Amino acid sequence: MRKFEFFILCCQLLCAISVFGQGTKQSSAIEKIIVCTDRSVYCVGESIKFSAELLKMTGDSSSLGSTVLYCELITPEGYRATGNKFLIKDHQSAGCLTIPKEIVTGYYYFRAYTKFMRNNGPEAYSYSLLKIINPLKNDVLVTSGTNNLPGYSVVPETGSDNDHTIDISTDKSIYKTRDTVHLKVSRNEPEIGDLKNSSLAVIPFEAGSSAFTIVPQPDIPLVKEQFYSENRGITITGKLLDAQGNVPIGGALVNLSIIGEGRDFMATRTDSAGGFYFSLPYYIGKRDLFICSAKLPGKEPKILVDNEFCTQPVHLPSPPFELSEAEKVTAYQIAANALVQSAFIPDTTFVTEEAEVVEKPFYGTPSEILYLDQYVQLPTLEEYFNELPLMVKVKKRKGEKYFKVYGTQNALDLFDPLVLIDYVAVDDPGKILKVLPQDVARIEIVNEPYVKGSQTYGGIISIISKRGDFAVIDLPSSGIFINYRFLDDNSKCAVIQPADNQLPDTRNTLFWQSHITPEQLTNTGFVFTAGDTHGKYEVVLRSISPSGKISIAETMFIVE
Repeated sequence: MRKFEFFILCCQLLCAISVFGQGTKQSSAIEKIIVCTDRSVYCVGESIKFSAELLKMTGDSSSLGSTVLYCELITPEGYRATGNKFLIKDHQSAGCLTIPKEIVTGYYYFRAYTKFMRNNGPEAYSYSLLKIINPLKNDVLVTSGTNNLPGYSVVPETGSDNDHTIDISTDKSIYKTRDTVHLKVSRNEPEIGDLKNSSLAVIPFEAGSSAFTIVPQPDIPLVKEQFYSENRGITITGKLLDAQGNVPIGGALVNLSIIGEGRDFMATRTDSAGGFYFSLPYYIGKRDLFICSAKLPGKEPKILVDNEFCTQPVHLPSPPFELSEAEKVTAYQIAANALVQSAFIPDTTFVTEEAEVVEKPFYGTPSEILYLDQYVQLPTLEEYFNELPLMVKVKKRKGEKYFKVYGTQNALDLFDPLVLIDYVAVDDPGKILKVLPQDVARIEIVNEPYVKGSQTYGGIISIISKRGDFAVIDLPSSGIFINYRFLDDNSKCAVIQPADNQLPDTRNTLFWQSHITPEQLTNTGFVFTAGDTHGKYEVVLRSISPSGKISIAETMFIVE
């Protein structure tokens, strides 16, 4: 066996082992998420700031845990108002989730989980009960009106922890607006390394948050599904079925292309149940994806992609919505500040002329590039391939046309090339050859074997259209476009004081810091500025122990 062929086989074996490892359900491990939000009373349009800790309750603690956190704002009946994904690094995550402006006043739950936790159903997730105010709507969210549901018990996760006594204090008890506030945090014990981390929030009085564990009773069966741990990136899973959507198609090749920024391509084969699995990069924001199956003679397959968020039904305690007298004062201040702040947010929508950034494709620098406009226009693409001295020729095999890439590697004879148009795989040469040359900007060629995931290709032929419209080609009928949400950008989550003193300082959360290390809790000082809103404020420090116990230290001051 030639050395390169042996290398290809080894790569395929390693990729198969890697994919198998990613697709193995780690039944011996159980994950748990502990979440602290900055407060529990919000106005629509505000952002819920949170800090999360991932705990591995069983299994090998040295093994990789999940690296993607799913956060949602849901009603007690489980309807999702919004949601996003956040990176978990070193078993910690933090971010913010913006409350939609169109929802009505009522109780909502902020819940967090990993995809691996979905194997045990929604009862295993972390929940924080929130009160959300919409001052512009008179409607109130209709709920069951009960705090007790059959089969469930609600257990608060907050409370004092005698093993971790923490003191927090301010330098004064009363401040003027825009005064500088100094906070001091200290531990009563010298040893602090047994804490995981802490979060610190300075919020209006009566706006503190509380987390709950939703515990199912033994007679409520858990929903068992097959979800894998996302320890190497965000995953997309789904099934490849026949045209009627009934019979799974196993062993078929499924292609995924990331279009536009961060463009990439990957391929995998379905298992015996028609399932496929892709592990995607840690991109920020949204990207357009195109998923399709390779050509299956005589079949018109259908692709079903699993929902990225949990869809299992859940009914959480939902008492009648009410506010105490103190909460009414706090809710009024929060709503007033949120409305004023929305009026003073500067308009940052503008257009700038920036130089186009040329991003390298996933296959790196091509071996050869053909710019069609540099030559006399020929009637068909086939003539460009066959008439010009290129590394690619159009051949015939059993009466069917195919592409052949030429190079020095013998393995080019063993595998068909990967043919792309705007980075979407098209395995029908007839469709490619129907593309009008005047719609093509360039053709990039890689004339050596290329290994991508578990697949090996006899080179690459990448056609780039002039308008980014796939040269109006008829893409595979099995394909689907998805505007997919990757990770959220946490850069917008900071609490920022207005730089202009002439602008009102309407911060409802005066200070927020997630993931304070245990070392910072020893005689550490925190500094922030009081806002323009008069009244009482709470300083709330939440610390998490290795077992998941949350201990709380609080103090209070007044802005007058």
